[in-house]
Amino acid sequence: MQIADAADAPTGTRRKLLVAAEKMFALHGVEGASLRQITHEAGQRNESALQYHFGSREALIDEILKWRMGAIDRRRSAMVDDILADGREGDLRTLVSAVVIPLSEPARNSDEPNYYNRFLVEMHRSKGPTIDQRVAGKYDHGIQRVSALMARLLDHVPERIMRQRFAMVAVLITAGVANIEDVMSRRRLERREFNFDRAIDNLTDMAAAAVAAPISSETRKGLVGQERSRARGGKLGN
Repeated sequence: MQIADAADAPTGTRRKLLVAAEKMFALHGVEGASLRQITHEAGQRNESALQYHFGSREALIDEILKWRMGAIDRRRSAMVDDILADGREGDLRTLVSAVVIPLSEPARNSDEPNYYNRFLVEMHRSKGPTIDQRVAGKYDHGIQRVSALMARLLDHVPERIMRQRFAMVAVLITAGVANIEDVMSRRRLERREFNFDRAIDNLTDMAAAAVAAPISSETRKGLVGQERSRARGGKLGN
């Protein structure tokens, strides 16, 4: 099942500017891409078109996330509803698929090369507010539901380890889908086939394995050391 874009999804010049911004941010970095580059990539002769529609770089970034993450969050929540209705919440891979599949759909559903996840990778590297900070309370309902179900399933894993794993696996998934976007784009240019579904399935397998990986004795020792440091009033890392 796919969840269509909201009725207020961008159209016309606004959509062209958003798509161009995704691409330029992905290729040149969030701080590196100039607003002039974005305007030209969107085919706009009026240099002030971007400022007219969005006002600033920060507002442009927020609008990209609103457009993409809004649809992704609705899709993810619908998948969670289906998982619960079917009684599949005890299957870790099924839960992980609810993270991976919605994130991959901008690329799957586009006839042109899609840069959204490559844009997200650059967002992780940027100096501004994090993605989590930008979407918190607005477009993270689905991911919070999935995380809660996974935490319940993996309740034998210490909370500090689980939080860190969720954060790192989220980056792994984003980078993985970004790589799939890139390979798919190059294969299209070369007129070569690319098995998108197999790549997404493989990424889902990898992410599920990473979340459920056995905890080594080294990691357990480090956790014990952190707890002892806390008891003595010392500072802790993640």
